[in-house]
Amino acid sequence: TVSAKLHELRQKGCQVAVDDFGTGYCSLSLLQSLPVDYLKIDKIFIDSLTSADVDTPVLDTIVGLSRRLNLTTIAEGVTAAHQVDWLIKNQVPYVQGYYYGRPMPAADFYRWYSPLCMHKAPPGP
Repeated sequence: TVSAKLHELRQKGCQVAVDDFGTGYCSLSLLQSLPVDYLKIDKIFIDSLTSADVDTPVLDTIVGLSRRLNLTTIAEGVTAAHQVDWLIKNQVPYVQGYYYGRPMPAADFYRWYSPLCMHKAPPGP
């Protein structure tokens, strides 16, 4: 079964994400029964954020559902600062989208990302 395969993958250290949540066919009962770690909110719901103070009942429900199911939430398709502000305010821990960077070849990504990860080594003895 799908559930057994996902359990097997998780035992090997893999994490599982439900992608494009809220679009197409997705049974809510599967969220409750499948062993998943992340819920990725589709861009269509992020686009509904026209300002940081907008009323977004569906997006609020998705974020709340993710919390209740102990899933880590990822917002897809973030393109604007007001979206980032809303996501931070509503404690969505991960975001992806053009606001941070466009798709790029792996070598370009490494050059872009490496300086962000550089930490000074602790002082020696």
